[in-house]
Amino acid sequence: MKRYVSVFYMLVLSATGLLSQQSDFPKFTGPYLGQKPPGMIPEPFAPELRSTMVGYAFSSDGVELYFGSLSGIMFSRQENGRWTEPQTAPFSGRYHDFDFNFSPDGASLFFTSNRPLMKDEAPQNQYDIWVVHRTETGWSEPINIGLPVNTEQNEVYPSVSKNGNLYFFRDMRGGTATAADIYCSKFVDGHYTTPEKLGDEINSEFPDIDPFIAPDESYLILHSFRQDGLGRADLYISFRKNDGTWIRALNMGDKINTAGGDISGRVSPDGKYFFFTRSSKPYWVSANIIEEFRSKEL
Repeated sequence: MKRYVSVFYMLVLSATGLLSQQSDFPKFTGPYLGQKPPGMIPEPFAPELRSTMVGYAFSSDGVELYFGSLSGIMFSRQENGRWTEPQTAPFSGRYHDFDFNFSPDGASLFFTSNRPLMKDEAPQNQYDIWVVHRTETGWSEPINIGLPVNTEQNEVYPSVSKNGNLYFFRDMRGGTATAADIYCSKFVDGHYTTPEKLGDEINSEFPDIDPFIAPDESYLILHSFRQDGLGRADLYISFRKNDGTWIRALNMGDKINTAGGDISGRVSPDGKYFFFTRSSKPYWVSANIIEEFRSKEL
C-alpha cells in the first residue's frame, strides 16, 4: 500500500460519512454547485454537505463534478441547472480508483488504480496510472498507460498539461521516508517518454506528492511533509522561469496552510479558483492568489 496518500485518503473516509450515501443530497443549482465565489481568503466549498468529497475535480465545461469515495470515483452532473444525485462513474466502482485529474480540454480523465491489467484477474499489488477518453456514447474503457510511466512502483496523482506532458509522483515502495518524488513524462509523437524526476527546486528530502501542473506548465503546485511547514502537510508552489528552469518551491503561507493538513491543490478549468483539501474538507479561494505569488517571485 502506498503510504503517503492513503494515510490521508483512508482517514478522511473512515472519519466521515460518504457523500454517495446521502439520501438527502442538497438541491444545488448553478455553476460550482451554486456557491458564492470566494475572494482572497479561503472558504469552505459547499459546506451544506454533511460528508466529505475526496479528490474533487470539475470538468472543463463546468457541468460535471467528480470526486472520490469508498465506492470509487463518483460524479454529479448539472442538468437543467440542477446538480444530480451522485452516482458511481461507469468505469469505476470495482477497484481502488482515486487521485484523478482531467486533461485541460476535458476529453480525458487520468486516474490512479490498482485494477488488474486483464479483466477478471486479481487487483494489482501496486498502483498505476490509467486514463479514460470521452466518446460519443460516454467514457471509453480504462486504459493503462503502460511503460515507461507505470512500473512495479506506485505511480500516483496524474496531472496533464495542454501539450500532453504528464506529471505524477512515484512512491518507491520499501524505501525511506524520502522515497516519494515528483516526475514528468513528456508526450512526444503520441508517446510518453521515460519519466524524469524533477530537480531539487521541486523535490525535497521529505515526501513530495500530488502535483498539479498548470495547463501551460508555468507553475506547479504540490503538497509536502517538510519540517519547515505550518502543519502536518502544506501546499507549495513553484514557477517556471523564462529559461525553462523552476524556482525553488515556496510554501503558500498562512492564508492557505494551517496547523492541520492542507493537501491536494488544483485550479478550476476556467482558471478562476484554487481548490484544495483542508482538514479533510474541500476549500476554495480566488486563483488570483497564485498571481500574487508570481508577481513577488518572478
